[in-house]
Amino acid sequence: MALERSPAQQKIIVTPAKPADSRIAAGLIRLAMGKVADFMFGFGSSTRATNMIENLFTQNGSRFSYQLAHTARTANGDIVGIVIAYPCSKTVGLHVVMARQLLPIYGMLNSLLFLWNALVLLMGVLSFGQSKTCWGDEYYISTLAVLPEFQGMGIGTMLLAYVEDEAKKAGFRKCSLGVDIENDHAIRLYEHLGYKIVETVKVKRFSKRIGSRGFYRMVKPLV
Repeated sequence: MALERSPAQQKIIVTPAKPADSRIAAGLIRLAMGKVADFMFGFGSSTRATNMIENLFTQNGSRFSYQLAHTARTANGDIVGIVIAYPCSKTVGLHVVMARQLLPIYGMLNSLLFLWNALVLLMGVLSFGQSKTCWGDEYYISTLAVLPEFQGMGIGTMLLAYVEDEAKKAGFRKCSLGVDIENDHAIRLYEHLGYKIVETVKVKRFSKRIGSRGFYRMVKPLV
């Protein structure tokens, strides 16, 4: 499906992702997640994190599955951006499937380490008085990334417009996302497109581990 585009976007189309896109997709997902991906999936290694996300991308039913992703491609088929989004109500199920998929990949010891890292994050969020990154009536944008050399061309805006259109078709009246507090460029883009900061989540334990200041939860009504 191709949306109406500005002149800078005329050769960019949005298409459903495929398992064969896993390598470039994993790099983009890791770009979006940054230190969080390295901590959670790579145990400090960006290479290991990317490899793990690549494996998860090719599988069915997890939050990183190609089934939930759409890619922005040039006329010759090169992927320059990605968005992953889904109804918030599916979040728990997607994470359960991912946990099952990680066991044969990581092995028992590393799987336990992953679960411990996840618990550190979860307990930090709960201790701050928050329980969710999104709510059941929202369509959640979990990942949005564009290759650095293609940023500033409106591709991120195009991917968001695509997701918002899909959300409205599915009957949702709100889209939500999380953005790192330090990501000023992304925050300005989201605010320009109608997203509002509704919560600030700071996880002290997570901050000590990876130096994260936390994230903003942003929501946009769909009209």
